[in-house]
Amino acid sequence: SVSTGKCTKCPEFCEECDENNFCTRCQYNYGFVINEKGDKTGECSPCPINCADCSESSTKCSRCMSGFGKFIDSDGRDSGKCEACPENCRDCEQNSAICEICDYYYGLKIGIDGKSTGKCVPCRENCSSCSQNSDFCDSCDYGYGFVIDENGMSTGICEKCPDNCENCYDDKDYCTSCIYHYGLIVEYGIKTGKCGPCIP
Repeated sequence: SVSTGKCTKCPEFCEECDENNFCTRCQYNYGFVINEKGDKTGECSPCPINCADCSESSTKCSRCMSGFGKFIDSDGRDSGKCEACPENCRDCEQNSAICEICDYYYGLKIGIDGKSTGKCVPCRENCSSCSQNSDFCDSCDYGYGFVIDENGMSTGICEKCPDNCENCYDDKDYCTSCIYHYGLIVEYGIKTGKCGPCIP
């Protein structure tokens, strides 16, 4: 068709359209209306509820809002809708029934097969982060440190720092900062990881 050189208003909820008034990009939180043949109609409609992006089709969400995930139907297909993540779950983007990242102080429960169940349960005692495995701590509470095994590796268990120690994050037996009026004991120029009272 020959351009008239005149501007016409794009369809409702449309960000950009061509010379035939056919929408080529919908506004944020809107998607294309698709006809029965699966073709774009050039019109835009609101995304499903709790959906962050449905730009390709107004009835099929491609990205859910934070705290929501894609609802998978009984046949295992993506329904195009978004549902709330499981309790204490921060991210379940691919499947609303299976958590990928848990809230702080919660971690994924690991089944007897060694795989994630997709459910979030509380972390071990004195643990602030155990996102991928509720039985293995990634970060201890302040004033607690990791129990280290004979190979020098973390066991994922947190225990209280030594006496007069303020922080022992990497190793419960090795203090990195002491409480007020105490300092790290140095022997032969090497830090011992223990705290002693300051000299008056």
